[in-house]
Amino acid sequence: MSGETKREKRLPLAWDWGWYPTKEGMKEAYRQTLEYEEVVRKSEGFDVGGLTAPDLCRGLMEYICSNDTCCRIVLLYARMGLHRYNLLQGKNLELISVTKYNQTTFSAACGYYITLEAMDPATNSPLTFQTRVQELQSGKLVLLCAIARPLGGTNLGDIKRSSDYKPVKNFFLSNTIPQWPPEDPFENSKRCRVLEKSEVQENDDWIRLYLELAVATTIRNSVKNHDLSKLKIVKVAVDTSTQDVEEGLKNSKHFVIVYIRYKDPCVDALLGNHVVDRLAIVRRTFNEQHGTFSLVGQILTRDIIPKQKLKLRRRTSSQLWFSLRLRWRLSGLGLSRRVHTKRSIRLPSLGLRKSTPTKNKVSETELVMVS
Repeated sequence: MSGETKREKRLPLAWDWGWYPTKEGMKEAYRQTLEYEEVVRKSEGFDVGGLTAPDLCRGLMEYICSNDTCCRIVLLYARMGLHRYNLLQGKNLELISVTKYNQTTFSAACGYYITLEAMDPATNSPLTFQTRVQELQSGKLVLLCAIARPLGGTNLGDIKRSSDYKPVKNFFLSNTIPQWPPEDPFENSKRCRVLEKSEVQENDDWIRLYLELAVATTIRNSVKNHDLSKLKIVKVAVDTSTQDVEEGLKNSKHFVIVYIRYKDPCVDALLGNHVVDRLAIVRRTFNEQHGTFSLVGQILTRDIIPKQKLKLRRRTSSQLWFSLRLRWRLSGLGLSRRVHTKRSIRLPSLGLRKSTPTKNKVSETELVMVS
């Protein structure tokens, strides 16, 4: 038997094990991938019909769930999709339950195609809702929601552009994590405005949603054992400036940067510390050109505000110590010089005396014998 015949018989067996692909195997895998992608494209990722993704293909994993078994992060993403729809359409849909969701594979930052049941208080009737939330970074609050609609509805048809609409040149720059401002945002200034308690209560639904998303995405590995309902909002401030903001975004009425001071008893209990204030910053943007809604932010410790003041105090105290030390050294030098300007001192025991130096010149000590 020739070597070519042996190779032809060996390769199909190796392809079955997933080692060496043959031409026939590659064609079959390509055909299955095209069929799978066609099903995903028609349903926009919300209904794959129980199909399994081919090997080496980025597919979707289907999860059938209820409120008792559904992942907590998926419930938050479902609320985010409803919040996007309510904000743009002026509705007030409320989440009832998540029916199922499809999750992308082959990446730590996943995309979620969520099908849920919502309630419209205006008509008091349930409806099926679909939303897609994409994680742009793993372990951080960098979320993008491009689809949020009732089943069978359109996503961009009902969105009306504002009169001062301007296209965004680089929308991905708006997905960079915002940094904490140099001044304390919880003190009313030209840049930030602290919300009153009545304003916080009026907007508690979306402020709490942003806070829970910031905490859940950051501590994702332990979010199952974390009770987000115990998060207590202490203060909320809104950034009223538009510096370092893309032109097409700062003119949008949906753009906002929120600073939240809160308490997290669950984390403090695990660390064994007393309850301390923590910080969260969340930026909300909406690109009218593409209809994409994003939430970007992070959580921080309360030490970020006093650190700058503490650094200033240390610098001031070091300067003060240097000045005091310099004065002490100069005063000691002056005392040593004053000793030489005094009159001669007689030493009867040795019969010695010191000669008196001149007034403006320090001379060496002379020892003379007394006659």
